[in-house]
Amino acid sequence: VACDEQATHLFVSDAIEQLTGYPASDFMHNAVRDCASITHPEDLARIDAAIEEAIRERRPYSIEYRIFHRSGELRWVNERGSAVFEGDTPKYLDGVQFDITALHEAREAAEQASRSKSIFLANMSHEIRTPMTAILGYTDLIAELATEPAPGPKLVEYVDTIRRNGDHLLAIINDILDLSKIEAGKMTAEHIEAPLLDVLQDVDAVLRLKAAGRKLALTVRIDTEIPASITTDALRLKQILVNLGGNAVKFTQRGEVSLSVSLDRSIPGRPSLC
Repeated sequence: VACDEQATHLFVSDAIEQLTGYPASDFMHNAVRDCASITHPEDLARIDAAIEEAIRERRPYSIEYRIFHRSGELRWVNERGSAVFEGDTPKYLDGVQFDITALHEAREAAEQASRSKSIFLANMSHEIRTPMTAILGYTDLIAELATEPAPGPKLVEYVDTIRRNGDHLLAIINDILDLSKIEAGKMTAEHIEAPLLDVLQDVDAVLRLKAAGRKLALTVRIDTEIPASITTDALRLKQILVNLGGNAVKFTQRGEVSLSVSLDRSIPGRPSLC
């Protein structure tokens, strides 16, 4: 490519047709088009700046940018070249273009997987703290009961709450360690029968501690019609309810936070849990 105002293409190999879909004759001496005309407009200024800097510093350049194939498909190319000088005057650019579309897509996929891991781990750090807070809170309550002459049934209740939250925490940790789920960019949901009241009891235990810490009342209202068990992912359902309830506690200045559970029969044959 000549270093003139038109960037005249002095020589183009036949291989350009594989890259662009256009024959080399289209580009020779800019007969029909030049490479700039099929380059993504957002990349033109960056390309010009990189080449100008390379000429000024008399060094080779390597730049990646997007072009439009004849089919309309967007492709990524890596262009490597250098200026040929006569004395101090650059006469033309001599280089080669590589189709790196597949490489670029693979790199994008790897970067997306890395971003997914970061997002996942950031979310999980919050998920871990929630049951851990319940475990530590109820451990403190047990320590207080231990000083009483006869702790009674409260001790059994607190120990059971700690056990359930420990199981919940273990399930979350297993999610973190299952890197295949993270790299796939999704979490799989189970569809198994789960006792609904147990789920609600675990949510109540976690939220009650949070509410007490902010001097708020917590009420759980359960419709007598709700089923004893539902087909769901109990861990995910619990996480969702604890997160929603936790936010409700966090942003309520005074009064109460309530969790209401009822059955909606408005669609015949398809009852919904609300």
